[in-house]
Amino acid sequence: MKNGIMIVKKKTWRSAIRINYLDETSPEKQRQQRQKAEIKTIGEKLQQFNDYADKDNLGRVHVGGFFHRAVAQNPDGTFTAPANLPKDEVKRRLLKNWQQHLKKAGAPRGIVQHRFVLSMSREQHDLLVKYGINPDTVLHERVRLVMKEFREKFHAGDSVGYAYGLHHDTDNLHAHIAVCPRSERLNYVGLSDQLGGKQIANGQKNQLGFLKKICERENGKLAKSFSTFAERERLLEQLKQQRNAADYFYLKAKLPPPLPGRENRKAYDELKRKHRQVRHHSRQFHGQRTLLRNAAAALAGMANPLPLEPPQVRKFCTAAMSLFSLAGRMRQSQQRLFRSRARYFHLHQTYYQPIRYAVSAHIRQTRQAQRQSVHI
Repeated sequence: MKNGIMIVKKKTWRSAIRINYLDETSPEKQRQQRQKAEIKTIGEKLQQFNDYADKDNLGRVHVGGFFHRAVAQNPDGTFTAPANLPKDEVKRRLLKNWQQHLKKAGAPRGIVQHRFVLSMSREQHDLLVKYGINPDTVLHERVRLVMKEFREKFHAGDSVGYAYGLHHDTDNLHAHIAVCPRSERLNYVGLSDQLGGKQIANGQKNQLGFLKKICERENGKLAKSFSTFAERERLLEQLKQQRNAADYFYLKAKLPPPLPGRENRKAYDELKRKHRQVRHHSRQFHGQRTLLRNAAAALAGMANPLPLEPPQVRKFCTAAMSLFSLAGRMRQSQQRLFRSRARYFHLHQTYYQPIRYAVSAHIRQTRQAQRQSVHI
């Protein structure tokens, strides 16, 4: 997957150890931007940054490897997780432990840090936001995974100290990572790369190429997750349309289209039979209601003008008795219609219940998959 999290820059640092550059809010970072005349507001170019970013952790330096325990240890011997320490205290302790560790065996060839940058493409960032996944969390997980597999591949049984910081001040969310050139057992930690297709001399290992392969592999996994999300959205939209159609036919007492599958054929035949009953009773009821309205209008015409003569009174009473009888039959027809509609609606709900269950199940599965995708 070309659009994903990739290594875009690597540098070997031989001067004084610098930790502040990992902090995107540090004065050093702002001074560099002023020199380049590109002062930028953090997150201004990232979609929905204010919705997913943790403002309290902006500029925090994260510690990994054997530095994590060293930074967490307090002067009194107790331990406090670096995430719970003040930001400046984390940087102070990290710099102190980094310098003390290099003094034990010395900086190899004057190297005090290996630096590289993991950058997330704009396309992947926007897709993560679209599916409700925090891009910061994904990048955190990717940094930890890359460093974990790096240690297992090149320094098995040892520990590699590193620190990193997330930056939101460009078009692409990215992480600056600093790696200590000495492992916990004081072995050299290299970060070589095969440049321009040249072979690496003196038996050096292509560590950076290995890290790039990890990024490509994980980008492929995330791309499959996006395809799954898109397919689930399409299926969910289709199911919602079927559910809306089912609700429309339910409220209007109209015969809906059949569901696919041989097992649904018998149930659909019963649904058609109930629907025919509803239509028959509906025609009876509306016909009798029309007769009743006509009879009532005729009776009202017979009563005008008053007073009535005796023959007219007998005729009026006979018409009134017929009207009462017609009203009774209409009420019976109305009750039959209500009962047939109730039976039809019950059968209709039973017939389309799997669609409603499927919609709810797909919503739950999609949300669960989106929460778990950051660990893929």
